[in-house]
Amino acid sequence: MDASQASLAHGADDTSRDAAAMSVAKASSALTASGFTPTPNPSPQGGGELGDIAGESPSPLRGGVRGGGAATITIVVCSSCRDETGSDAHPRAGAILGQRTRDAAAGTDIKVRQVECLGNCKRRLSAALLRENCWSYVFGDLTPDSAPDLITGANLFAGSTDGLIPWRGRPDSLKRGLVARIPPLDLLKDIA
Repeated sequence: MDASQASLAHGADDTSRDAAAMSVAKASSALTASGFTPTPNPSPQGGGELGDIAGESPSPLRGGVRGGGAATITIVVCSSCRDETGSDAHPRAGAILGQRTRDAAAGTDIKVRQVECLGNCKRRLSAALLRENCWSYVFGDLTPDSAPDLITGANLFAGSTDGLIPWRGRPDSLKRGLVARIPPLDLLKDIA
């Protein structure tokens, strides 16, 4: 099932779901082809590329996702998202969400990164949860106060044995805000 069939099957807004799915699929393909593993980047790359939230540094594990079998999760926040009014004020609401998410992840091995645009502008304030060799998730309709929900989702995802974020325990914003779920490349099948 391609991204447009998936959006029709789930009854979502085709345009925003397709755009978000295409954006994440392109990023996922590029990252996978380059041998990406979700570890911190020493410096932001700018220019729309994936980069660290300023000030992120490795820290000892004190809570959240822990070693010993739990997977590393990367939260990617759209730093250019505007608030619900469409304000062009800086810092943008997406950048604020990114900073708050980074702060909420302090002391865990959850990586928080930013990207210039996730292509989900109709459902602004967007973020994605990534886990190597697993499904990736794109969420929209978030607020600058959604950082704890993203951390909860990341913890659920890290502890998942099937590579999916469990529905039970998922914050409401990550249930109703789900835009797309993108499979890892190794799950894709050729069209017969």
